[in-house]
Amino acid sequence: MIVKIDEIGKMMAKRMKEMSLNAKIVSERTGIAQSTLSEFFRGISFKKCFNTLEKVADVLNIPSITIIFKSHLSDEEYKKLYGQPDNIDLNTLLPEYRKQVLKLVEKVIDKKEKC
Repeated sequence: MIVKIDEIGKMMAKRMKEMSLNAKIVSERTGIAQSTLSEFFRGISFKKCFNTLEKVADVLNIPSITIIFKSHLSDEEYKKLYGQPDNIDLNTLLPEYRKQVLKLVEKVIDKKEKC
Protein backbone atom coordinates (compact mmCIF):
# COMPACT_ATOMS: atom_id res chain seq x y z
CA MET A 1 0.00 0.00 0.00
CA ILE A 2 1.54 3.30 -1.07
CA VAL A 3 0.14 6.59 0.15
CA LYS A 4 0.01 9.06 -2.72
CA ILE A 5 0.73 12.48 -1.29
CA ASP A 6 -0.98 14.27 -4.17
CA GLU A 7 -4.22 12.41 -3.39
CA ILE A 8 -3.99 13.33 0.28
CA GLY A 9 -3.33 16.97 -0.58
CA LYS A 10 -6.26 17.08 -3.00
CA MET A 11 -8.58 15.48 -0.45
CA MET A 12 -7.54 17.99 2.19
CA ALA A 13 -7.95 20.91 -0.23
CA LYS A 14 -11.47 19.68 -1.02
CA ARG A 15 -12.28 19.50 2.69
CA MET A 16 -10.90 23.00 3.18
CA LYS A 17 -13.33 24.31 0.54
CA GLU A 18 -16.23 22.40 2.12
CA MET A 19 -15.47 24.18 5.39
CA SER A 20 -15.24 27.57 3.63
CA LEU A 21 -11.61 27.96 4.70
CA ASN A 22 -8.73 29.35 2.71
CA ALA A 23 -4.97 28.85 2.87
CA LYS A 24 -4.51 32.00 4.94
CA ILE A 25 -6.86 30.77 7.67
CA VAL A 26 -5.35 27.27 7.70
CA SER A 27 -1.88 28.84 7.80
CA GLU A 28 -2.81 31.00 10.79
CA ARG A 29 -4.34 28.05 12.65
CA THR A 30 -1.46 25.65 11.96
CA GLY A 31 1.55 27.95 11.88
CA ILE A 32 2.48 26.47 8.48
CA ALA A 33 3.46 28.92 5.73
CA GLN A 34 0.85 29.48 3.00
CA SER A 35 3.42 28.57 0.34
CA THR A 36 4.05 25.22 2.05
CA LEU A 37 0.32 24.54 2.28
CA SER A 38 -0.15 25.43 -1.37
CA GLU A 39 2.56 22.99 -2.44
CA PHE A 40 1.11 20.31 -0.19
CA PHE A 41 -2.45 20.73 -1.47
CA ARG A 42 -1.19 20.51 -5.06
CA GLY A 43 0.90 17.44 -4.26
CA ILE A 44 4.17 19.17 -5.12
CA SER A 45 5.92 18.67 -1.83
CA PHE A 46 5.32 17.49 1.66
CA LYS A 47 7.59 17.86 4.64
CA LYS A 48 8.50 14.40 5.87
CA CYS A 49 7.37 15.24 9.36
CA PHE A 50 3.94 13.78 10.12
CA ASN A 51 3.36 16.77 12.38
CA THR A 52 2.52 18.94 9.35
CA LEU A 53 -0.18 16.56 8.17
CA GLU A 54 -1.52 16.25 11.68
CA LYS A 55 -1.82 20.03 12.14
CA VAL A 56 -3.74 20.49 8.89
CA ALA A 57 -5.96 17.47 9.63
CA ASP A 58 -6.79 18.94 13.03
CA VAL A 59 -7.90 22.27 11.53
CA LEU A 60 -10.02 20.40 8.97
CA ASN A 61 -11.56 18.14 11.66
CA ILE A 62 -10.31 14.95 10.01
CA PRO A 63 -8.58 12.17 11.95
CA SER A 64 -5.05 11.84 10.54
CA ILE A 65 -5.30 8.10 9.97
CA THR A 66 -8.50 8.66 8.00
CA ILE A 67 -6.63 10.89 5.57
CA ILE A 68 -3.98 8.28 5.00
CA PHE A 69 -6.37 5.33 4.73
CA LYS A 70 -9.09 7.07 2.71
CA SER A 71 -6.62 8.13 0.02
CA HIS A 72 -6.74 4.55 -1.29
CA LEU A 73 -10.50 4.29 -1.74
CA SER A 74 -13.09 6.15 -3.74
CA ASP A 75 -15.63 8.09 -1.67
CA GLU A 76 -18.28 5.50 -2.52
CA GLU A 77 -16.05 2.55 -1.54
CA TYR A 78 -15.08 4.23 1.70
CA LYS A 79 -18.65 5.03 2.73
CA LYS A 80 -19.80 1.53 1.80
CA LEU A 81 -17.08 -0.11 3.90
CA TYR A 82 -16.79 2.23 6.85
CA GLY A 83 -19.60 4.76 6.99
CA GLN A 84 -18.27 7.83 8.76
CA PRO A 85 -14.52 8.50 8.40
CA ASP A 86 -13.74 8.04 12.08
CA ASN A 87 -15.49 4.66 12.36
CA ILE A 88 -12.88 2.35 10.85
CA ASP A 89 -13.07 -1.11 12.41
CA LEU A 90 -9.86 -2.99 11.65
CA ASN A 91 -11.59 -6.27 12.47
CA THR A 92 -13.75 -5.91 9.35
CA LEU A 93 -10.72 -5.82 7.08
CA LEU A 94 -9.23 -8.86 5.41
CA PRO A 95 -6.11 -9.98 7.31
CA GLU A 96 -3.77 -8.79 4.54
CA TYR A 97 -5.29 -5.30 4.56
CA ARG A 98 -5.34 -5.17 8.35
CA LYS A 99 -1.58 -5.91 8.35
CA GLN A 100 -0.99 -3.14 5.81
CA VAL A 101 -2.99 -0.62 7.84
CA LEU A 102 -1.21 -1.57 11.06
CA LYS A 103 2.21 -1.26 9.36
CA LEU A 104 1.19 2.15 8.06
CA VAL A 105 0.09 3.24 11.53
CA GLU A 106 3.43 2.07 12.96
CA LYS A 107 5.29 4.11 10.34
CA VAL A 108 3.17 7.16 11.11
CA ILE A 109 3.88 6.82 14.82
CA ASP A 110 7.62 6.37 14.17
CA LYS A 111 7.71 9.50 11.98
CA LYS A 112 5.71 11.47 14.51
CA GLU A 113 8.12 10.55 17.30
CA LYS A 114 11.08 11.71 15.19
CA CYS A 115 9.62 15.19 14.57
